[in-house]
Amino acid sequence: MNYNSVDIKNIDLEHSFFHYTNINNLESIFKNGLEPRIGLNSL
Repeated sequence: MNYNSVDIKNIDLEHSFFHYTNINNLESIFKNGLEPRIGLNSL
């Protein structure tokens, strides 16, 4: 699977949101999107 990397210096940090995860989760995220599993909003 190919992943693009971006230098954080080229990102507008005032208008950006980030999700951090283990690299082992990337294939599932690209296939299924982010799946809520924690907290009240995941129910």
